Amino acid sequence: MIPIPTMKVLSGIFEYLDWEDILAVRVVSRQWKEVGDFHFRERGKVVCDAPPDFDITGILKMLSSWSVVPRSLVFKNVALEGSGSDDGKQVLEDTRELALLSCSVHPDALVRLLTSSPRLSRLCIHDPCVAFLCLPLRLHPGSLPSVQCLDLSSTRRLDDSLLTVFWRACPNLVQFSLSASNLASNPAIFRRFYPRGSEEPTNNVLTMRHLERLVCSKEKFHSLSLTHMNLNSSSLCNILCKTSILLGFLDLSGCRELSSQCLVEIIERQKSLHGLRLAGTSGVSDPVLSRICTHLPFLRDLSMGDGSVSFSKGVLEGLHGLQDLNNLKISCHGDFRLVGLKQLRCLSLEYCYLRPNPCDEQTCQPQQLRELYLERCSTITDLDMQVLLGTLKNLVVLRLRDLPLTDFAFSRMVNSAGIVLSGLTPEMKERGFWEVSTKSETERRLVREIKAKEASEELLVSTCGGADPPLRKLQHLRELAMIGMKNITDVTVISGIQDQALQHLNLSYSPLISNLSMVHLSGLPEVASLRSLNVSGCTQISDDGLARLLHRTPHLREFSFRECTGVTRATLKCLEKHCPLTHLISVNRDQVISFPFVRFEVNHSSPLHLLSSSVPLSTADKVMHEE
Repeated sequence: MIPIPTMKVLSGIFEYLDWEDILAVRVVSRQWKEVGDFHFRERGKVVCDAPPDFDITGILKMLSSWSVVPRSLVFKNVALEGSGSDDGKQVLEDTRELALLSCSVHPDALVRLLTSSPRLSRLCIHDPCVAFLCLPLRLHPGSLPSVQCLDLSSTRRLDDSLLTVFWRACPNLVQFSLSASNLASNPAIFRRFYPRGSEEPTNNVLTMRHLERLVCSKEKFHSLSLTHMNLNSSSLCNILCKTSILLGFLDLSGCRELSSQCLVEIIERQKSLHGLRLAGTSGVSDPVLSRICTHLPFLRDLSMGDGSVSFSKGVLEGLHGLQDLNNLKISCHGDFRLVGLKQLRCLSLEYCYLRPNPCDEQTCQPQQLRELYLERCSTITDLDMQVLLGTLKNLVVLRLRDLPLTDFAFSRMVNSAGIVLSGLTPEMKERGFWEVSTKSETERRLVREIKAKEASEELLVSTCGGADPPLRKLQHLRELAMIGMKNITDVTVISGIQDQALQHLNLSYSPLISNLSMVHLSGLPEVASLRSLNVSGCTQISDDGLARLLHRTPHLREFSFRECTGVTRATLKCLEKHCPLTHLISVNRDQVISFPFVRFEVNHSSPLHLLSSSVPLSTADKVMHEE
């Protein structure tokens, strides 16, 4: 039987917390059923994810005993229906940010909570319960003068009256974000509150005209986000083109009813934008991108396109003139070249072909680039990736997904005969590196050697004994993801990962990765810094390989091995013994065991109805032991 901790022990858990490093802590009631998980992402921020029967009032009471008062509170799946109480009032007085995500919120309880937070500057309410959307919200006009940022999201309904109440309660609003499935009514939402056969009230509908009137009434806006809504092009132009509103940030992602002409007019009017997001937005075309390149010289953050968008080569090259661009995310079909963009720090491309530069790397490549994401870029070749990794040496995050790359893109390899395979000879350049890497008899021989069942670890290490593999040049790399890379084998892991202090490693659904990679990683001193590991879908990995690796990763927090047929419950036993800080495990249904203090995520195809909740086992154990 698991001992029930006393309140003194629970207080000790909170006092023991390291605000810089700890990821989660758990609050447990006497019944061990009401659980709240607090996830610490930064100093002074608390995220609570708990069942609906765990009330916010009790959490605030517990937080009031902390020596460090949090500035940001995020509640998810938590109830807010309690009666008025002074518990946690000191916490609310110092709260700057408050977010309620999928919470069972009673309007009267929300009013008491908000009016007790005089310093609240940001309020986020995402997907509230049915009662909150139907019952009246008694917020008085001007009752939230400190709130400057309002974020509302509902997949069910956000009507005109409710939006008006928030609008009048926040007179100093400068940032507004609204996300909803549509601007139409949903009669099903009223079945709980109205008798069968009654008609739905006509005033409980969010209309575009009312939204236009509210936004135009506040011309101090510098940030506006209207995402995943069926916006009307003419009304949106009235808001952003025919008023004195000058935005610094605009997000219209997921709006599928906008026209290209509407976007062009908005861009020509809002010349002071430094952030623009049009991901999944209709109307994105060559004229829109041309206006962005010519009318937004101060743009720093740009996200646009989807799988159905195609840009011409000349238009994409216009992005090179945006010298202040820091973050760029493009999902389209076309060619993109890294020229200029010296301030670029994050680049994400989907479907697009990232073409390396043939000229000098110091003058052409953005030396400040820290994060590179490539997904479904089917035209990229091994040679392209070698050139990119050889020039982008300051990468911290590298995420690759569903790319047609082989080991030759990441390693300079030597086969058992001592022949260097990745040297770029003139013959390879003429015939194309991709063709050589797949059709050369020498390379086919190497692949057969690697895949052979009797191949030993020593043979594989000697095979990867070439000098200066491109992946090993990334000395600052902290996160590496190779997801769905069908042609990547252990050669890439063994030759490319050596002395980098990786914190996050994702090799999921790369079927040729085997225990040899796990054994190699376990022999690296730097593997102790690993925080998360994902080997889901790697069917050649078994308990033996993971046992050797988990023995060397005491700081592992998240671990996933879904659809790994060779992994059994023995790995969980090893994880419990050697990785006490683990708080999240993703497994198959038949692999779940009784594992205290750990939250399991299970495949949707075979749901598990009884899930545990979780926190660092070592923290609770240490406090209980000292007690």
